[in-house]
Amino acid sequence: MAKRTFRIFLDSNVILSGLLSDKGAPRLVLDLLSLQLPFLIGLTGRYNLIEIERNLRKKMPALLPVYKKYLPMLNLKIIPLPRPEEIR
Repeated sequence: MAKRTFRIFLDSNVILSGLLSDKGAPRLVLDLLSLQLPFLIGLTGRYNLIEIERNLRKKMPALLPVYKKYLPMLNLKIIPLPRPEEIR
């Protein structure tokens, strides 16, 4: 029997909420992704990462190093921004 793979798209709110709180569903999702389970794939968009970094720099610059350290542990597949010709 084939093993199922689950893909989870994380928006900027889930990532930020999970970093800011050690309780709740967003943190649970981040913790599960950091375990690098073979059946669980995390995704986010390049724009979401840009938005997170912009908000951290503006509102909580002390958390930027925590974010930079924690993000690689999630092993997220990052969906690139569309090229201008794709938008047209």
